[in-house]
Amino acid sequence: MGTGLPVVAVFIVAIIGPWIVPLSPIEVAGSPNLPPGGAFHFGTDSTGLDVFSRTLAAFRNDIVIATLTSAISTTVGILLGLLIGMNESRRGLLGWVARFLVRVLDLIQAVPAVWLSHWRSSPWSERQCSR
Repeated sequence: MGTGLPVVAVFIVAIIGPWIVPLSPIEVAGSPNLPPGGAFHFGTDSTGLDVFSRTLAAFRNDIVIATLTSAISTTVGILLGLLIGMNESRRGLLGWVARFLVRVLDLIQAVPAVWLSHWRSSPWSERQCSR
């Protein structure tokens, strides 16, 4: 039950963050590059903006971007999977396109695994063993 608590906390901060920021996230608050402490919980950046206020204000944008990216990629994946799954056994152009897309997706999924296996086996290559 407690595993979802951090996610809930992030969403709460994202919702109320812009209203609880101690300083303006877009106006110069102090000297550049101040260390954390005192009025600046996370310090200031190279332009004198309060890093803590900017972090709290940015949570909402981060959550929106993450949610939209997940929704769009899930929708595209479902639609592409339905298109391919329903048309892969057909004859003609539509079936050929579906089979081609399956091969492209197989290649996209396989290439990182192939690179990883080559990287992992490279210390035992013939060039290394012949020394």
